[in-house]
Amino acid sequence: MEQSACNLVCFSCREGGIIPKRYYMQNIERYPKLHELREKLYHAAKAGKNRRFYTLKDKVYREDVLKCSWESVKSNKGSPGIDAQTINHVIEYGEERFLKELAEDIRTETYRVRDIKRVYIQKKNGKQRPLGIPVIRDRIVQGAVKLVIEPIFEADFQEFSYGFREGRSAQDARKEVQKLLNWGRTSIYDADIKGYFDSIDHGILMELVERRIADGYILKLIRAWLRAGIIEDDMRTEPRKGTPQGGVISPLLANIYLNEMDRLWKESGIEKRENAHLIRYCDDFIVLSSRPFRKAIPFIEAMLNNLNLELSTEKTRITTAKEGFDFLGFHFFRKYVYSYSKEHTYVRPTKQSMKSVKSKIDTITQRAVNGDIEETVKSLNLLMRGWTNYYRDIEAYKTLAKIQEYALNRLRKYLRRRHTKSGFGYKEYNSEYMLKIGFKLIVTRR
Repeated sequence: MEQSACNLVCFSCREGGIIPKRYYMQNIERYPKLHELREKLYHAAKAGKNRRFYTLKDKVYREDVLKCSWESVKSNKGSPGIDAQTINHVIEYGEERFLKELAEDIRTETYRVRDIKRVYIQKKNGKQRPLGIPVIRDRIVQGAVKLVIEPIFEADFQEFSYGFREGRSAQDARKEVQKLLNWGRTSIYDADIKGYFDSIDHGILMELVERRIADGYILKLIRAWLRAGIIEDDMRTEPRKGTPQGGVISPLLANIYLNEMDRLWKESGIEKRENAHLIRYCDDFIVLSSRPFRKAIPFIEAMLNNLNLELSTEKTRITTAKEGFDFLGFHFFRKYVYSYSKEHTYVRPTKQSMKSVKSKIDTITQRAVNGDIEETVKSLNLLMRGWTNYYRDIEAYKTLAKIQEYALNRLRKYLRRRHTKSGFGYKEYNSEYMLKIGFKLIVTRR
């Protein structure tokens, strides 16, 4: 592996190679044999670029693989699927018994994929995002298959892909964008794929999966998950394309699909010829260059067309760092600073992100006046901690302080309403009182 790979966060260096930390799930270290299996699969895939893997089914129903997958599903505390079975139902039934029966169904190939429940969540732009919720059995098996095949495909993924990969995050993508801007790559192609998860071509996706996976049963399972019926308002539809957001294996399949674009981009040499750098986080991607775009954009559009994908005309544009642009909830812009005698790259939370977190604060604090104060404060703390952690490494103290003050004011108003009083109650509910009832002051005055 090239020396540059050593700059990645590494988990271990064994068998003469480097194993980036992103290949591991949080609870996988408790399963040393599974840990070893994934390392071997990764090394084998890395050593043989054209190697296909034939015998994987027996690894999917291994006790440690299914147990690791189940623990991940259990910790996510997701909603039940169409069978209404909850996590607690499985615990009451007996986790070990449940997993043994599931392992036997996979071994004998009597396991059957169930339909998916369609629900919707609110997007930041006010539109509805469709989610597909598989039943718990399907989530566990999807997780088990993912544990086995993920390191194989990780060996092929490019270094500029950041979405849905262990040990890689939006913050890593932000740092890379910021670095490139500081290096003078200030021409920006800001792109977004229209309805990506709903537009994935099943035929093309399976061809890409089959380049590495030759185990017939694993391929059969993936096809069944892609074709699983969708239940919405007592109506059943069978999808002809797309992979449902909400499925455990969907993010991996989405990355496999767009990795074809990444691969062709890398092999084309455009990156060097035009000094253009692609940064991708699932279906959101940008290209940064120190020159005007010539062949890079037509090349990307041609690649996406070959994958039967379409760019969103509303969200795709060519801009500059001076004008500023949004990416992954961060707003980037460059400005000349006289005290530095040069341009400086600034990164802030986007206006949309601030609007979204304020809306969530409003929702939490608009509960009935006889609501539980402890639960309200706990919910606010979780929201504030998550939001500030996302932006913890950027120069956004004033913005974070404003959001915290907004949360404090909404909480004060909530407390006043409980006593049928109007106003905010700054004196009555000062910062010391807020600390007393459990509100965590994440941002403190400098």
